[in-house]
Amino acid sequence: MEEHWGCGASVAKLSNRQRKTIGWVIQWENSELSVLWLGDDYDAAEINPPLTRKTLDAAKSVRTDETTRLLEELSTRNEMKMDLPKHDP
Repeated sequence: MEEHWGCGASVAKLSNRQRKTIGWVIQWENSELSVLWLGDDYDAAEINPPLTRKTLDAAKSVRTDETTRLLEELSTRNEMKMDLPKHDP
C-alpha cells in the first residue's frame, strides 16, 4: 500500500468466524481500499456491509492486490448469503 496523505473513511467491518470484529475497511480519497487490523487475527470470514461492485471497481482501477481480492471475495460471499431464500419456521 502506498502512503496516504489524504482522508480515509471506514466503510465496512471485518469479522472472524466467531463474529468478533477483527478489522475495519478504509476507503481513501483516491478510492483505494485498505484494512486496519485490530490484532493478530487476519482470518476474516465476513464483511459488513458487503462492498458494492462500484466501490470494488473503483478500488481496482487504482490498485489490484491481495487486499482488494480478499474484500471482493468476502463481499461476493456475503451477497450470496443474502440472496438465499428465507425459511419461515
